[in-house]
Amino acid sequence: MKDIGIIGGGPAGVIAGSYLVKAGFKVTIYEKNERVISTPCGEGISHTAILKLRHDTGFDSAPYFSSSIDGLKNIFPGNYYTFTYEYGYVLEREKWIDGIRRHFEKNGGQVIFNSEIKDVSKLNESVIIGADGPISKVRQKIGGKVDMCTAMQYKMKLDWENHDLLEFYWDLDISDLYGWNFPKKDYFNVGVIGNLKKLDNFCKKYKISGEILKKEGYTIPFNGSKIHEDKYFLVGDSAGMANAFSKGGLAAIVYASDILTYCLKNGFSSSYEQKIRSHPAFSKSYSLAMKTILSLNQKELEIIGKLTHDKDLLNLPTTTKLKALKYPSLLPNLLKIIRAFKGGMKYAW
Repeated sequence: MKDIGIIGGGPAGVIAGSYLVKAGFKVTIYEKNERVISTPCGEGISHTAILKLRHDTGFDSAPYFSSSIDGLKNIFPGNYYTFTYEYGYVLEREKWIDGIRRHFEKNGGQVIFNSEIKDVSKLNESVIIGADGPISKVRQKIGGKVDMCTAMQYKMKLDWENHDLLEFYWDLDISDLYGWNFPKKDYFNVGVIGNLKKLDNFCKKYKISGEILKKEGYTIPFNGSKIHEDKYFLVGDSAGMANAFSKGGLAAIVYASDILTYCLKNGFSSSYEQKIRSHPAFSKSYSLAMKTILSLNQKELEIIGKLTHDKDLLNLPTTTKLKALKYPSLLPNLLKIIRAFKGGMKYAW
């Protein structure tokens, strides 16, 4: 078995490492910090991804669930809303990542902290995996580009009853894409794709007020153009694997780690990128849906909300479908969005 070096001990590093040690590889993770540090995140993950992680690696995520959720509530201008259902969780992400790290070490992996790799070509392992975030040194080594967007989030104490749905707000007044409100055990993750001004506009418009425990800003890379060359492979943010529509990245890491392990174990290294591109977790439908949302105006978003109000978006009744026929220019856009949600409920968070 080949020796493998992973640069980065965040979620991509420890999840990929757990898959690889399970397959019998000797794996070393090089982490520049003195401990596992989580980047900011909404912290949602689907039950499907959690089950797969446990089945494939043996890691039990249950001790790290902050809350359980039944699906999504999508809120549109005019206070119209629709639902999509998929069981999932909001994590205590940093503790979860550290738990996977301990699981990885228990199974024979090694983590070297305080080890910043400035020149990836100097590592001796026969396979090098870049799990080193948006500004990846491994990606710089092999070339390739990612698209990026900025997100801002407050961790807030709200005087709200805790609920069992992730809330997404599709409203151009607050974001070009969406805002969110994810319930945790003791507080809420409230954020937007956009800057701090947009986050404050979101809180003001939707009357979200309370004690701000923490303010976070981060960059989300997606639509990565290249993820493999020679002995170098990319996974997670370094590969731009966040879902282009939802901007969620945890499920993508799980599926990519499985594919990478299969390719390395079976001598199909050159097939890694092709297998990633053809997997439904990385479907082009998500980028298409993102472009569709960005092309809509506020009135069109309101019409979509009104048409689907109080319905299950993935199981619309015949009467709703017939009403949608009155908007022939909007109907193709609605179908693209529904298609992305259909796959995304399983693969996009």
